[in-house]
Amino acid sequence: MLKKIYKMASSVKFTVWLLVFLAILGALGTSGLIPQGGTAMQYSQRLGMVGDLIVALGLDNFYRSIPFRGLFFLLLVNLILCGFSRLIAGCRNFFALGGAAFTAVEIGREEAKNVLEKAGFSIGADEKAVAFRRRLGFLGFPIVHIAPVLIILGALIGSEAGYIGTKIVPVGEMAVTFLDWSVEEERALPFVLKVKDRVTTFYQGKMRIAALKSDGTMGDEFTAEVGSLAPIPGSDYSLLLDEYNPEINDMRYFIKEGELKNGPYSRGKEDGAPVIVRPVAYKGFEVRQVVALVDLYPSDGKGDVTSAEISVNSPLDYGPYRIFLTAWGEDDEGAPYVGFQVTRDPGEGLVWVGSILLLFGTYILIFFKGGWARWDGGTLRVKASREVINSLRASIDEEEKPL
Repeated sequence: MLKKIYKMASSVKFTVWLLVFLAILGALGTSGLIPQGGTAMQYSQRLGMVGDLIVALGLDNFYRSIPFRGLFFLLLVNLILCGFSRLIAGCRNFFALGGAAFTAVEIGREEAKNVLEKAGFSIGADEKAVAFRRRLGFLGFPIVHIAPVLIILGALIGSEAGYIGTKIVPVGEMAVTFLDWSVEEERALPFVLKVKDRVTTFYQGKMRIAALKSDGTMGDEFTAEVGSLAPIPGSDYSLLLDEYNPEINDMRYFIKEGELKNGPYSRGKEDGAPVIVRPVAYKGFEVRQVVALVDLYPSDGKGDVTSAEISVNSPLDYGPYRIFLTAWGEDDEGAPYVGFQVTRDPGEGLVWVGSILLLFGTYILIFFKGGWARWDGGTLRVKASREVINSLRASIDEEEKPL
């Protein structure tokens, strides 16, 4: 009875059926047929007993539900059993202890040596000779069966013990909590994150600029580019535009009169400027990079302060946590803020190891056709691919042809 259960649980057919059911459940989860994220009372009022069943099985949070995770657990058990049997078979063949796929009797040692060398085997020196051909190839199947186990195990650990959350933090303030997506509640951060500043850089473009007249009205417009001099109409001055920030519609500029350069000036810092200018319109100046300058330290205060930069394409790894910059902007009063995503995935390492092993095992299966041969008292036993065995048969037949 136990043998039958083991045979079924470790079979490829069982794997296929589990994958089919997982695919069906996955389609249900993404189709929207089962409402997600409601309260138990809402499900009960809208769907009655069906709603109560949905809540009981956890289908209101589909991918964390009992059926979905249960199937994943069964798939994990199936792959462990299948991988275990493959590992035993692979190790036996690695040491030439497995069953032979081809046997030749009444064959001399020298004849066996010749045909094996033609097939790419390395011959041992002892009387009971054991020869190998690309021995590593026997470990290909065990590796590609073990790798998915590590990947799935890492994913399950990550989903159970890890989390993803978000937090909006105004510049100059600190965050001690974040919104945990899995429970949709605020929870304490295991560290303190303070945003010191936000630096935004832009791809440069062109601007239309006008000088302010003495009566406060705008003069004639003219075009200016960052880093280039532009004559100011109706004056002996030229504008040197240093930078422009479209988020706050302000620019940093210099005013030149001949060789004399005055500035830098910006809105609110223009005392003594020979000419005051204002942006009218711009073209280009798309966001190039946003960087949040932060300080981090443990919540208990018993650790060093870590100063770091977090940008859109460069998340910060802080201990077991990864912090992404996901949002930025200004509030209704113009104060800048940044948004972070905080993740913790304790299963990530296993997923990486499993993925690398899967690639390595696949490489072995494609490029290493393993084989072993054992010659003992006139009998040659061989375990190898069909192609290698056919080559051996042909070589033996050729050796046996009369002169």
